Amino acid sequence: MRIDPLKPHPVGSGPAKSAIRPPQKGRAAKAEQDRVELQSRAVKSQPKKNAVPGFPAPDLSPLPPKKWTVLLYAASNDGWSPHLKEKIWDIEDNMADLDNVNFLADRLAPPDYPLHDYRNKVIASFSCLDPYRSKEIAREDRIPVNSPEHLEKSLLLALKKYPAQNYLIVIDSHGSGFPGVIFDCKEKSFMPIKDFRQAVQNAEKAAGVDKGQVVLGFDTCLQGEAEALYEMKDLAEYIVASPSEIRFGGWNLGAVTGKENLGDLNPREMVEHIMDKNSEQLLVTETIAAYDPKMMPQLKAGMDELGKAILKDRPEKARLREALQSAQAYDNITTLPQKYVDLGDFCRKIRSNPGIKNPAVRDSAEKLQKILGKAVLREAHNPKTFPQSTGISAYPAYCPPESLPDNPSHSRYRDTAIGKETSWEKAMVMLLGQAEGKAR
Repeated sequence: MRIDPLKPHPVGSGPAKSAIRPPQKGRAAKAEQDRVELQSRAVKSQPKKNAVPGFPAPDLSPLPPKKWTVLLYAASNDGWSPHLKEKIWDIEDNMADLDNVNFLADRLAPPDYPLHDYRNKVIASFSCLDPYRSKEIAREDRIPVNSPEHLEKSLLLALKKYPAQNYLIVIDSHGSGFPGVIFDCKEKSFMPIKDFRQAVQNAEKAAGVDKGQVVLGFDTCLQGEAEALYEMKDLAEYIVASPSEIRFGGWNLGAVTGKENLGDLNPREMVEHIMDKNSEQLLVTETIAAYDPKMMPQLKAGMDELGKAILKDRPEKARLREALQSAQAYDNITTLPQKYVDLGDFCRKIRSNPGIKNPAVRDSAEKLQKILGKAVLREAHNPKTFPQSTGISAYPAYCPPESLPDNPSHSRYRDTAIGKETSWEKAMVMLLGQAEGKAR
C-alpha cells in the first residue's frame, strides 16, 4: 500500500486510549481536566534527549546498526515536486534486503501542490520507508526548500539514529554545478555549494561518520562539474553525478534499492550497481559518472597547468578557442553566459588539432587527460545527444562585462577553489574575451 509521506499516519498519531480519562461531572471534574491538560503540556514542552533542533521531536537514540543506510533527500517546490513522491513510491514498491538496509526519505514539498502555485515555504517530512506502511519520523513546517540548516538536521537524523557500516545519500532536486544545488523556484536561487558542503560535513562530524563510509549521489543536473566536485571532495569516498542535464525521471531508484543482497555490497560495489542500473536508461539520465574525490586535487593542479600553458600561447589563441568551442558542451539551467564544456573532450580536441603546436599546451592537455582517466571511475552517456562526453565538465569562466548584472551565478565562480587559486579563469578570459587577458 502506498502511503503519502506528507500526510500524518492515523495509527499512533494520537494519545493512547488508556490515557484518556472518562468524562466526569462538576467542578472537581473540570479541575481534573485542567490538571491533565497542564501535565500534558509540561511533558510536551520538555526537550527530548538527543533531539534535532527544529524537528518537532525526533529521537536520535541509535537503533541497532545495519550494513547500509540509504537516504533519499528529495527537495523541490516546482514542477519536479510531484515526481519526487513517485520516486519514494518506487523505492517502497521495490526495496529489498530490509534486514540489512535502512531505507529513509526526507521529502521537502509544498503541503498541497497545484502546478501553478509556486511556494517558498515547504513541509519537510522525514520517513522510514517500508513496503507496506512507511512511518513518518519527523516533520518541519514552513522552511525554505534550499535550507542548509534543515539539510544538516536531516542528515544528522539519518546518520545517527540509523547507524550502518556504510551510507548512500542521494540528493534529488535541481543542480547547477558550482553555483549550487537544491533550487528554490520562488527565490530563484540554489543552495550555494559551500553551504551544502558545510551542512554535510557538520552532520558527518556530529554523527561520528567517516567520509570513507559514504557514497554521495546527485540525481540532479550538472553536478558532475570539476569546480563543484572539487568543493565536495571531502564529503564522501565516491560521488555519482551527471555532467549534463538529465531528463524528467532521473535515476532508477527502484532498481537500485531492489537488489536482493544490497547490504552485502561495499562502497565501490554500490557505485558499480548504481552505474549498472542507470546506464540502462540513458534516454532519461543522458549522462552519469562515478568519481574518485581523492583525485580532485590533482585535477585542480592539471587545470591550473593547462591554464598557464594557454596563457603563454597567445599566437595560437584562435586555434585554442576553436578547440574549446568545438568540444562537447552541456546546457546549464542558470543565467551563466557560457555552456559547460567537457574537460576531457577539450583536451582531446587540443591534441588532435595539428595547428596547435606548442609542446607545453599539448603536454599539459595530455597530462590532464590522464588525470581525468583516474578521477572518472566509470561513465556512461547517450551517444546521440552527448557523443563526445567523457564524464567531467568545466566552466569556461568568461562573462562579458555588460552582462555581469544579469548573471549573478557567474559571480560565485571565484568562491570556488579552482576559480580563486588556478589560472583557469584567466585562460578562458583570454580565449573568449574581447580584450586579451582583461579580467572581468
